[in-house]
Amino acid sequence: MSRTVLFRVTKSASIGGVERRLLNLLPHLTKDYDVNLVTFGEKGVLWDAFQDAGVRTHFVPLRGKWDPSGLYRLASLFRQHKADIVHGHSLGGNISGILAGRLAGTRVLCGNVHHIGNHWYAPAGIHRRKQIFEETAIHRMFTHTIFFGSRETLDNYR
Repeated sequence: MSRTVLFRVTKSASIGGVERRLLNLLPHLTKDYDVNLVTFGEKGVLWDAFQDAGVRTHFVPLRGKWDPSGLYRLASLFRQHKADIVHGHSLGGNISGILAGRLAGTRVLCGNVHHIGNHWYAPAGIHRRKQIFEETAIHRMFTHTIFFGSRETLDNYR
């Protein structure tokens, strides 16, 4: 019986609180899942550490969260590895990961909101409202569940 294939989609494997948590968590999942980390902004300095810990890494550059050719390449990667779960991280990972997962026919699509302060990173005003609208639309149409880092984050997101 084949193992469930999990893809975690994030901008970078840089040094940051979330990336360190992923580096601590994802290797524990490799016992039961085929765990993959895909970055779309840059590889980041923790790239090799993920590989050394047993997590497959993939880099699919995107020119933006709506980049058609990038979304196609990301969906192709998911299809190639027969992704069962795609779990996006933050705004870019949520939108690009969930859209590509949907295009690939992935069974389970999850989003993640980890922080109030920089989830929607546009300055206040029309651009921030646009980001909120875009992400909300993607989640309502395609996402099966959204994970929140705290109750405060959930309440703010609502």
